[in-house]
Amino acid sequence: MKYRAEIDGLRALAVIPVIFFHAGFEAFSGGFVGVDVFFVISGYLITTIIVTELNGGKFTLLNFYERRARRILPALFLVVLFCLPFAWAWLMPRDLKDFAQSVLGVSIFSSNIVFFLKSGYFDTAAELKPLLHTWSLAIEEQFYVFFPLILIVIMKWGRSLAVITISILLVSSLMASIWASYNAPSAAFYLLPFRAWELMLGAIAAFILLGGPIKVSSSFANALSAIGLVLIAASVALFEESIPFPGIAAMLPTFGTALVILFAYKGTIAAKILSTPIFVQIGLISYGAYLWHQPLFAFARHRSLVQPSPIAYLALAALALVLAYLTWKFVEGPIRNRKNFTRTTVLWAAGALSAGIAMAGYYGHKQNGFPLRFSENLREIAASGSTPLPDTDCIFNNNLPSSSAPEFANCYAKERTVYILGDSHAQRIAPALSAALISADYAVIGLLKEGCMPVTGISRGPRHQSCPRFNEEAAQLIADFPGIVVLSARWRLNIEGTAYNNREGGIEYDEYGRNFVINDPSADVPAFIQNQLTAFSNHHPLVIVDQIPEAGWNVPEQMLRIQRFARRDTGPLSTSYNVYATENARVLAMFAGLNNSPYISIINTSNLVCDVESGRCLNERDGVPLYVDDDHPSNVFSTMIAQEVLRAVIEADALPRPVSQEEFENE
Repeated sequence: MKYRAEIDGLRALAVIPVIFFHAGFEAFSGGFVGVDVFFVISGYLITTIIVTELNGGKFTLLNFYERRARRILPALFLVVLFCLPFAWAWLMPRDLKDFAQSVLGVSIFSSNIVFFLKSGYFDTAAELKPLLHTWSLAIEEQFYVFFPLILIVIMKWGRSLAVITISILLVSSLMASIWASYNAPSAAFYLLPFRAWELMLGAIAAFILLGGPIKVSSSFANALSAIGLVLIAASVALFEESIPFPGIAAMLPTFGTALVILFAYKGTIAAKILSTPIFVQIGLISYGAYLWHQPLFAFARHRSLVQPSPIAYLALAALALVLAYLTWKFVEGPIRNRKNFTRTTVLWAAGALSAGIAMAGYYGHKQNGFPLRFSENLREIAASGSTPLPDTDCIFNNNLPSSSAPEFANCYAKERTVYILGDSHAQRIAPALSAALISADYAVIGLLKEGCMPVTGISRGPRHQSCPRFNEEAAQLIADFPGIVVLSARWRLNIEGTAYNNREGGIEYDEYGRNFVINDPSADVPAFIQNQLTAFSNHHPLVIVDQIPEAGWNVPEQMLRIQRFARRDTGPLSTSYNVYATENARVLAMFAGLNNSPYISIINTSNLVCDVESGRCLNERDGVPLYVDDDHPSNVFSTMIAQEVLRAVIEADALPRPVSQEEFENE
């Protein structure tokens, strides 16, 4: 296979945006598409090698997998082994257990499946997972299992049939990816069936070029290859995490990559740019740079008391490049040289290391992250925020009950029913609130859905497209079976759509999209919510839990960091009340506008943990976390909120009931 320097340059164009994206630089908000560029390149190179050897009668599966083992495993296993002592020293039990599961996944080439299964709403932020990036390697490794077998079969019937077959598979995978990016986004992101089309796009490019360079004018080749670079660059600069992906959006960087591969001939402007020594050298070490950067970033976040600065991230990125060069020079290169290590040595070593790493991962999983590494006090902090309270059969999470179902009938009591309606914040307070209400002889029904603000007529975009329907059906259920309604949600995030920054080094990692009014996307969302809730209260008494003060950092983890790494007593962990008030200005004004409604009670949660005079909001009380993460209340805080809600429910129950929607319509 003829060496193409521009392909190495293209690798550099893929890995640099990925690194800067994971470092959080806004100019690279779409840097995650670098992985998609890698997929197309891999599909192109692998197909070229396999088809060339098949045509020459030299291809064997054993040789193919030996080359893959020499190329992928040495650096990968080196990085995993590097991570082990830092994970042991710095990760909380829950995080170490998750890490151990990812180690096991890496060893059996299925880390993408592990991360897919662990991609729940309350899962650890992606930025804190040292081996998260190995999901893309698992995709490629799984592709390498079945794709050579397909080529062996279809190449017997000729090149044309091979191209047709791969094209059909490509289109099928692409259509599945488009559907899943809206309906099953985690599966679309992590699983091979929804990513295979990207590698197959590279395969189609390989078949085209195996017939020789495409014969077009130099100006046309210049234009098309330049367009390819522009598509990649535009994706890096303009895309955001909130867009449905891969699906349609991934077509821009992947087809841009294909254009570069097909038309960046020697002599074109694109080829000259990509073939410059700096791009080529970074491309040569791109695999190592990709492997090293995520563990360095993740462990820095775990170890630091505050979010690392941009300068720190740049230093870590530079360190990743240095480690990548050393890995390429002293590990990858020597092991890929057959003169240094025989096939038998490589395969036996790969098997032994895979088995050893798998055993370590499995043992860490079975030991639940080795909590005995910590003192009893630290273990209590690590566990106190996440231990769930007892639940009831009448709390329905993510799926609405049928009004005719026996389980709903058993929960409902005509004069004494309280509904809990809301998103993950409502899910966190629901067990404590349910227990408090049941003790006061109320029947409780929870209608809860993660990521869905409990207001009809609004939407949070494609990734939460089931929310409007859920809210409409929940509202209809309450209309048919009236009761007092308790609402709880992460109001600020839903309205503003921005991650929380406590201005003291605590910056939430995840990004979200804001809600908008479905029938009028330009409408003022807080005003719309005010109108909707006021109208709803005309038929059902409302108790609204306002915006629970957000912390910005994961509170149990921050408490552990301070106790383990701080050099002085910092006192109880707290955050700024002024920042809370500033960030929630629109939300607080929205709730203030509802105070005059006779059937609406607002629970001011900041009164429970914040002191206006000192200007601080407590994140812990008596050494116990008030949050399970950076914004969801812990059991202790949930119980405090539940008592306030119970008081408001009792007061609402004493008022004359508003006219029900059915009675209103009959009048």
